[in-house]
Amino acid sequence: MTRIPKNLPEKQIMYGLIGAYVDGTLTNSDRRHFAEMLSSQKIEDIEDTFASYKGKLQGAFSDHFLNEGQRQKLLNIGSTIGTRLQSEITESKKLRFFEMKLLFKRYAIVFAVVAIVAYAVTMLLLPQTYEKFKPLDYLGWEAQAFEEDPEGRLDFPSKDIDEVAAFLAAYPNLKFRPVVLAPMKPEIEITGATVIDYEPTKVAVVMYKDKNSDDAIMHFSYRGRLSDLPQAPPGSVGSLTYRAFTSEYYNLVAWESSGEVTSFLVGRQGTKELAELAKIGSGR
Repeated sequence: MTRIPKNLPEKQIMYGLIGAYVDGTLTNSDRRHFAEMLSSQKIEDIEDTFASYKGKLQGAFSDHFLNEGQRQKLLNIGSTIGTRLQSEITESKKLRFFEMKLLFKRYAIVFAVVAIVAYAVTMLLLPQTYEKFKPLDYLGWEAQAFEEDPEGRLDFPSKDIDEVAAFLAAYPNLKFRPVVLAPMKPEIEITGATVIDYEPTKVAVVMYKDKNSDDAIMHFSYRGRLSDLPQAPPGSVGSLTYRAFTSEYYNLVAWESSGEVTSFLVGRQGTKELAELAKIGSGR
């Protein structure tokens, strides 16, 4: 710290120590003393005035001792520093923008993963809902589609009843044992089989052809009870109890093949004729 010498006139103190006062190197007590002297001399803004004169002095000193080339070199150094500083500021802004962009992508990925996990958990925990299988609405239409395009609809075309039975018995995830009707009449031949998936109900389909009339006869079977169908007057042929229904183009005869499997025989024949064929094919 700089201290004010004793026994000096105020002007000498002011001119000699003004630099120390502006730079803040005086002791606290001497700084207060110096400030009192400035106040007594009615001198204001001493710091700005001193800085201005100091800058002019440094400029004059530079002009006196440095030639034009040296001054230009100093100017270039200052310009280079400024340019480099501006470049560093620009790069810093680019880096900050990249970091924010990367952070946003990370948050987006995390959000997407959380959403996918939440959806998967929801799908696992909540029971799946399906439209209830409505055989009377679907099977008449299916019979028409099979009759119009048997080659496109049958996954397993065959005229061998044992091959058809083996195909349906080996079908994966069918969840019931499908019944294949025994030969019904000499003029009615088997043409193939397939499975229709109505999610979650799967329907086993066996297609027959009447060689005399060229009409198709469809045997549909699925896991379900006869009591689930709409009420209809029951009929019976031998020991076979059935219910008869009609659609726009076909007649439908339904019976229980077993305790958990319901069968439909669908064709253009009359309901009694279809029931008779069902009785023969099921051995009742």
